[in-house]
Amino acid sequence: MESTRHNKGKIARQVVFSLIVLLSGLFLGMYVIGPVFRSDQESMPEEKLKLNHSDSNVGKIEDYGSLLKSLQESLSQEERQRHKLQKRVAELERKLKKLQLITKTIEDEEPVPEKETEVSEEAEEELDRETRLVAAGLEPQQAKTIMQFLADIEMERLYLHDQATREGWLGTPRYRQENMILNESEEDLRLELGDADYDRYLYGTGQPNRVIIQSVIEGSPAQEAGIQSQDIVYSYAGNRLYTIRDLVTATTEGVANESVLLEVIRNGNIHEFYLPRGPLGVRVTSESHKP
Repeated sequence: MESTRHNKGKIARQVVFSLIVLLSGLFLGMYVIGPVFRSDQESMPEEKLKLNHSDSNVGKIEDYGSLLKSLQESLSQEERQRHKLQKRVAELERKLKKLQLITKTIEDEEPVPEKETEVSEEAEEELDRETRLVAAGLEPQQAKTIMQFLADIEMERLYLHDQATREGWLGTPRYRQENMILNESEEDLRLELGDADYDRYLYGTGQPNRVIIQSVIEGSPAQEAGIQSQDIVYSYAGNRLYTIRDLVTATTEGVANESVLLEVIRNGNIHEFYLPRGPLGVRVTSESHKP
């Protein structure tokens, strides 16, 4: 009996020892293999993340390119709009000056105490031009407004020349177009003043205001109509003429060869002649006469 119990106890101890060895092997395997398995699993998202990050960079580069192109187009459009607004502002300023000329109002001025001041030659010349306008028959406030208008036009020309020189488009079609706009604004002064005051303005500023016939070409429409040397061209087709350019412009407008009225001053009287529209066949000069 004792031998049998001894054998059973020995077998039990062997079984327990085998279980301990088995469990130890299992724990050891999990300790060694587990980190490797986890590292493989963790490396896979990193590789996917790198690929996704690379694809994202490519997409961002394309987005930045599109954004840059859009910004460049917007900038170009804003530059064009700015240029149009500048031209519009200049046009509105010219219209404002014209409205000031139309009003012809004289504001009461408070007497200014006399002071002994040194006046520059330019200021004296400017004052003299304004005085000549008044002497020619214009109202004092009207003369002052005209002088300010002319000064503004002169400054605009200087600014235009400076801008064109700095930006490199002096002498280009753009420069000529801008300068033409200034010339047109100066010519509009005639419309705002009317014929009589414009005549006084030309005379007061020392500009020619009469077109004189020097000679008549043999066999020309002017000779056949009875135009003579020293006649003063007064109007053509109902429009007053002051300069040679006015005469050339008038004869080249309208329908060629249509009958038009030519008025000339001869010995202080106005004479009327009808001629075909076109070259008169005369040699002319321009002079400054008091209205």
